[in-house]
Amino acid sequence: MFVINREKMKVLNECSEVQMNTRLVNYLSKNHPEQLVRFGVDVVPIISIEASLIEHLVRQSVKIARTYGFMTEDLLTAFTVLRFVSAPNFNCHPAIKLVLTNIRIPVSERLAALWIYTTEEHWEEIEASYSPSEW
Repeated sequence: MFVINREKMKVLNECSEVQMNTRLVNYLSKNHPEQLVRFGVDVVPIISIEASLIEHLVRQSVKIARTYGFMTEDLLTAFTVLRFVSAPNFNCHPAIKLVLTNIRIPVSERLAALWIYTTEEHWEEIEASYSPSEW
C-alpha cells in the first residue's frame, strides 16, 4: 500500500504551487505581454519584467487571492490577471471589496459577479487610484 505522510504531502503541495505559479507567469507573458505595469515612476510591459520579479508578483497575487477564499487555479489566475490589467490594489475599491467579501455570493462566482455589480466608472476609479506600492 502506498502511503503519503504529512511531510511528503507538504512537498507535493509546494511543487504543485510552484508549477501553478509558473503557468500563471507564462499565461501573463503569452496573453498580456504588452500590458503596462507601474513600479513607482517606471512603467514597463509584462514581457520586460525580470523573471524573478514577475514570479514574486504572481506569488503575492495568489497569496492575496487566497484571503478571499479563492483556491482553484482558474480563480487564482483570474484574480492575478485582474491585478495586472487593472491595478494591484483593485481589490481595495469599495465596490470590488463588497463583491469579493459578499457571503451571499458563492466564492466560485465572486469574480464573475464583479461584471454584474460594478460599473465602468468603478473601473475608471480603480485605474485612477493605481498604487504601485501594492505590488
